[in-house]
Amino acid sequence: MIATDRPLAPDVKGWCPSALRPMAAGDGLIARIKPTAATLNADQARVIAEAADRFGNGQLEITRRGNLQARGFDAAGHARFADIVLTCRLAVPDAAAEAVRTVLAAPLSPTEDPSCTLDAHGIARAIEAALVADRSLRDLPGKVGVAVDGGGVLPLTTGGPVETADITIAGTADGAAVLRLPADGDGRFAEIAVPSPGVAATAVRLLHAFKAQASPAHRRVASLLEEIGPDRFLDAFDLPWQWRETPAAVSSLGVPRFTRLSTASGAMIAAPAFGRLPAEVLVALADIAEANGDGTVRLTPWRAAVLPGIAAADAALVRTEISALGLIVDACDPRLRVFACTGRPGCLHAGADILTDAAVFSAALPEGATLHVSGCAKGCAYGRPADLTLTADNGGYDLVRAGRAGETPDLSSLTRDTAIAAIRRSGR
Repeated sequence: MIATDRPLAPDVKGWCPSALRPMAAGDGLIARIKPTAATLNADQARVIAEAADRFGNGQLEITRRGNLQARGFDAAGHARFADIVLTCRLAVPDAAAEAVRTVLAAPLSPTEDPSCTLDAHGIARAIEAALVADRSLRDLPGKVGVAVDGGGVLPLTTGGPVETADITIAGTADGAAVLRLPADGDGRFAEIAVPSPGVAATAVRLLHAFKAQASPAHRRVASLLEEIGPDRFLDAFDLPWQWRETPAAVSSLGVPRFTRLSTASGAMIAAPAFGRLPAEVLVALADIAEANGDGTVRLTPWRAAVLPGIAAADAALVRTEISALGLIVDACDPRLRVFACTGRPGCLHAGADILTDAAVFSAALPEGATLHVSGCAKGCAYGRPADLTLTADNGGYDLVRAGRAGETPDLSSLTRDTAIAAIRRSGR
C-alpha cells in the first residue's frame, strides 16, 4: 500500500554493502555476501541462513549481481553475523579487500555444462585472488566489478556486456576470449580480443588502467569511457578491439526450468519472487541440493538459484518440492516479468510497500510485458527501460511507458487500483 508519510529523497551511495561493511536501511543494517564463483555449498547456505535469522530479521535477497544480501541487523548482531561469514570462508578478513572482491560468474562451469565456451569459475577465482592480493586496487570505486560469462546453456548475457559489470569476460566459439566494456548511449560496446590463458590478468590490468585515468567523479568505467572513449582508455594496451552492437535482451535467460546438461542429469532453476529468499527457504533449498544434486546452490543475476547435478529421473519430484517452498518453477509465472525493490519498511527512500503492491500488479500484467515497480526515482531494481514503470511518489504511483524510474511520467498520482487499471489497459 502507499505510504502516507513522505519518504526520504533518493540517496546515491556510490558504494555497496559487504559482509564486513554494512549499510543502514529502514529495517536495520544490511550485509552482502559475495560467493566465489557464484557458489554456496549446502553447509554454507544453511549456516548463513540460520545466522541471518538469529542475528537479523531472516530476510535474504538475491541481488542483481548474484550476491546474497541479509537484512535487519543491529550493530551487535551484524558483528556476530560477519564472524560467521568469515568462518564459512565467504569473505576475506580485510574489509578493503572484501569491498573490491566484486566478481560475478555464470552459474555453471564446463564441469557441469560441457557446452560452456569458457571456464567462468576458474577465471573468477583467479581475478578475485588478484584483487585480494593487490593492495594498489583497494581504493577502486565501490561499485566497480567484473563479470565472467562462460556461455553454455545458462549464459549471463546474449552476447553483450553484463548490465551491472564494468568489464565482461566471455568466450568465443573458437576457444578464444573477449573482454567487453560497457555500452555507450548508441548501444555500442568495445570488444577486446584476448588469448584465453591471459584473460584474468588482462582484466586486472584494465582495472589498473581505469584507476590511473579516472577522476573522483568517475565511479564506473562507463562514465570514464563516456568522457575519453575506448581509444584513449586502451591506448597503453597492445590489444585489438572493435565496436560491437549490443544485442536485444532475450527474456528466456535463466527462466525457471529443468535444463539437461547430460543424458542423465541437469540443473534445476528456481526463482524466489522478486529475489526475496527467506532464511528457512534457503535452508530447505540447501537440503534439496544436498539430497538430490551436487550439494551446491548457485546464485545468479536473474535473482534465481540454480541446483546442478539433479538426476533427470528426479526432476519432477525436485520441482514439486521446490514449488512447495513458494519458489517459482513455472516459466510462465508473470512475477518473473516484474522487477521490484525492497520498498517500505526496508527502505527509507521508498514511498510504498513495493513488494505487496508488486505481487498484486503482477496478476494484472499483460502477457509478455515487463513491469518495474520502484519505491523512488532511483530505480534500484532494474537498470533498463521496462514496458511499464511504476514509481511511488507523493502518496501515489507515477507511470512511465517504455522507460525508467525517474523519467517524465505518462500518468501521475495513481492509486493502487487505478495503477492496476492502467496496467490492464496497456495490453489492449
